[in-house]
Amino acid sequence: MSGEHNELLDAVDELTRRVVLHQTVQESRFTCIVYDQSLLERLESEIRFSLSREGSKSLPNQRIPLNSGALGLFMRISSQVTDWAHGVKATVYKGDPARTLRAWYVTWTQTQREPGEVAGRVKLLHSWAASIRRELEPPRQKDLPDPCPSCGATEWWRDGERYPRPLVVESPRNPERNLIDESTANCRACDKRWGARELAYELETTINLDRSE
Repeated sequence: MSGEHNELLDAVDELTRRVVLHQTVQESRFTCIVYDQSLLERLESEIRFSLSREGSKSLPNQRIPLNSGALGLFMRISSQVTDWAHGVKATVYKGDPARTLRAWYVTWTQTQREPGEVAGRVKLLHSWAASIRRELEPPRQKDLPDPCPSCGATEWWRDGERYPRPLVVESPRNPERNLIDESTANCRACDKRWGARELAYELETTINLDRSE
């Protein structure tokens, strides 16, 4: 198997493979393995849970809104995977995009592919995995009291309402590497975006300039 196909398989596994949560050996004879759902299965479970919460309240003002972001993401992934499978005449498992994706991979990789074509699929699959994790584990948010170093705003508007502190830093709940390196920031007034380190540098520079005047 080529290196590109190894990367593609890793990307497929990231979405479809169940993760081992716990493994124990009892009296050296039996092994008990507990699996978590795959990312795609977890996304579908979140949608089902959201639907059950929405319908569990009888009064409209008591209903919890459907997680439309998760539903839209699942539908986009499922539609694209189905199209890929149809394109190579792979088996489509209705209602099971994870199984369909693995069937597509087996068939698609039987034909020689251009490196750029494989890389494009790998990039898309990784982006799906990242989007699912954001839906399942929304990043922590922290408002900053500083004015935006880009537009100078100290407030922002949404749906006709004015709010203070336009700067917000978002940090992943389970960083894969360094928390600061994976954190991002944006201004909700002008939509300027930074890495967390980049914003800290700009804020420090702005403060130093203000002091020197």
